[in-house]
Amino acid sequence: MKKLFISIIFITTFSVSAQTSARFYNMNVKSGHAESVLNIFNDFNEGAKWKPGSGVMLQRVMFKNDVTHRIITWGDPENWGSTTQKTSAEWRAYLEKMNNHRDPSVDSAIVTSYGFTDGDIEGNPTAKVFDIHIHEPAKFKAAFDILVKQNQSIIGNRRMGLIQYDAGGTPGATHGIVVYGKNINDLVIIERRFRDSEGFSDYLKNRGKVEYKLNYIVNTLSRSSN
Repeated sequence: MKKLFISIIFITTFSVSAQTSARFYNMNVKSGHAESVLNIFNDFNEGAKWKPGSGVMLQRVMFKNDVTHRIITWGDPENWGSTTQKTSAEWRAYLEKMNNHRDPSVDSAIVTSYGFTDGDIEGNPTAKVFDIHIHEPAKFKAAFDILVKQNQSIIGNRRMGLIQYDAGGTPGATHGIVVYGKNINDLVIIERRFRDSEGFSDYLKNRGKVEYKLNYIVNTLSRSSN
């Protein structure tokens, strides 16, 4: 989305081999202006037609420094974005409206994904992100994949994935674990079940050295996709 989206995150699912990319823009919405930002976002994207596997969403962000919201677009890098092209004038008007309700942007990132499980997107709009520093990526990836496979009954219809930060993001973090759920309480329960699962001790033993940098919550407010 032109200048508004200045960072990239690559997202795939474990069941899909083709890599999908997405771009997200973190922002600090002024107090009392959240509803206006949501309305502007929805008005701008109303009626948009997206290429296969593409879309855009607005998320509320909690417990992440000065970030209050973020906008994410995603799709196939070789077949990117919307089939409904906006004019330069429409883009300028959109950006000017958004700028009236936000402070300067913060904490953008370029990220590569190692896969997400399939799940119910609408039924699980809230996610917890664990930003971590992984010292042995290959070892961690192998242990993580085993943990996910062993705990499909716990994950259920939720989405869970592993991402790698290529630039930007939480200082000191090299990767992030993302777990979606129905709400914050659901995420607390899922985390407890994972820690009590039979394979969790093996995961801790086999993943190599890991340092936790920041945990934060996102909640999807609006989504438009193919």
